Amino acid sequence: MIGRAGALLVDIGIDTVPRGYRMRQPAAAPSSAAAASLLDEDIDALEEAWEKAGLRGGTRTVKVQAPGPITLAAQLELPGGHRAITDPGAVRDLAGSLAEGWPPTARSWQRRLGHPGGGAVRRAVAACRTGGQADRGDQPDAGAPGR
Repeated sequence: MIGRAGALLVDIGIDTVPRGYRMRQPAAAPSSAAAASLLDEDIDALEEAWEKAGLRGGTRTVKVQAPGPITLAAQLELPGGHRAITDPGAVRDLAGSLAEGWPPTARSWQRRLGHPGGGAVRRAVAACRTGGQADRGDQPDAGAPGR
């Protein structure tokens, strides 16, 4: 889960180290490219299963879960080897990067599955920025009328 979440990050790369994953510059992080490839394979498999089940364009809900910025910060190491959770700036950077990288990914999945759901994307981005959890209702739909 942490490795594939690296594919959602913008301008932050991850690489494997003996204890897990370490934050790196994107150009120096081959694991980020591998994570993106694995995530693409995952959505390919989901799309194929969705099509075979005849659910494309339907109203069935698909829950796609990804770790939030606090979970990522607790699991990722900084380049010096300390956990990112110990650095407020790193946590802020992870939150911003995840909030930037999640929407295009979610929109791509929605398009591939033939499923609307822009409100869920907005809630997830708000949750990334504040550390809440979008599916529990921690975040209002920022794009909803009257809010």
